[in-house]
Amino acid sequence: MAFHCFLSTRKTRQVSIGFAQSSLANLDMIGILFFVTIDPSQASTPFPDIENVSYFQNGSDILFSMHVVFRIEHINRMDDGGRLFEVQLSVITDSDEELRSLTTHLSDEAQNNVARTGIVAF
Repeated sequence: MAFHCFLSTRKTRQVSIGFAQSSLANLDMIGILFFVTIDPSQASTPFPDIENVSYFQNGSDILFSMHVVFRIEHINRMDDGGRLFEVQLSVITDSDEELRSLTTHLSDEAQNNVARTGIVAF
């Protein structure tokens, strides 16, 4: 999973749950609470603590740079109604073999599709 924008996160679980639960007021929405595990010794992308410059007071925020890739470890339902979920993520490093394999496969697939489209067009 990847976010193609900056991702601002909170270290405080209770505040994060409040954000996720606020979506439940709309019956067309679900709430998702992401928990991110980071190994600072393995991480290849920056994730600074922005507590001193954050809009939100009394909390510790972490900012992830654009295009950080996460592995989905677990998805659990947090409520009986089935509209509030907890997703456990871990940051994937550039040297992750599964990510390299997937990237290679997608690149090959895209090249094959371009070649097939060119043949059909002529």
